[in-house]
Amino acid sequence: SILKEKGIIPQFFCRAHGYDLYLDRNEYAYIPFRHFHFEQVGRLYCISKHGLAYLHENYPQYRTKIRKNYLGVPDQQIDNPLDPGRFVLVSASYFSPVKRVHLIVDILKYIPFKMDWIHFGDGPLEKMVQERAQELPDNISVSFMGRVPNKELMEFYSQNPVNLFINVS
Repeated sequence: SILKEKGIIPQFFCRAHGYDLYLDRNEYAYIPFRHFHFEQVGRLYCISKHGLAYLHENYPQYRTKIRKNYLGVPDQQIDNPLDPGRFVLVSASYFSPVKRVHLIVDILKYIPFKMDWIHFGDGPLEKMVQERAQELPDNISVSFMGRVPNKELMEFYSQNPVNLFINVS
């Protein structure tokens, strides 16, 4: 924003989600220089409809600059044939309350068939989710892979068939 104001750069665009979007996720319910940033930004892309609605409602004067643009990755051309005898569920996120990874454990309690759940990520609630996952029935196998670089995650997808990716945040 400062570079734009000083004329060093002609424009910039940014994304917003989570901590940098919602005031209540900040310790003092305050984001410094928010209006200055909104005045300078060319476009602000929210990653969800909820974020877009939140900003439109709370900052209507910047409505024309705020758009929705989901996160994603370019097509990796991954084409692994699925194993009909194995169902693989993958999740990848930070273990925090807003990511709600614990709900995956709650869901898996009701799955009657054999399933492998593989989770990528770490965070403050990791141990709690791991402990809860120990209570899952024997037909559910669980692997917590920890935090991995994006390149390693893409390699996993290229080498392993995955039936379903789940995100409960």
